[in-house]
Amino acid sequence: MPDNRDPHSDEITMWKPVLDAEIERVAPSVIVTLGNGTTRALLDTNEKISDKHGEYFERDDRMTIPTYHPAAMFYDDRIKKAIEEDMQTAAKKAELLTM
Repeated sequence: MPDNRDPHSDEITMWKPVLDAEIERVAPSVIVTLGNGTTRALLDTNEKISDKHGEYFERDDRMTIPTYHPAAMFYDDRIKKAIEEDMQTAAKKAELLTM
């Protein structure tokens, strides 16, 4: 995004069908959203990533796990640990779903 900003709602609306088509084509069992933009778009919420991180959501036979955008680690050292935990959760969930 220009100026490293979150996408505006009209941008999300415009590109959401493209994202949905890609998800259908790839058919992942687990999706990890990075930051507010993708989390809000995929989970249809206005909540911040800090409110959603650490949880997981089942939608359309897929698990969505929100986490912080990796660039956030540059601004807050605690976020690195949160991202690591979320990625471990995603790996465990993906492993369970493929058994």
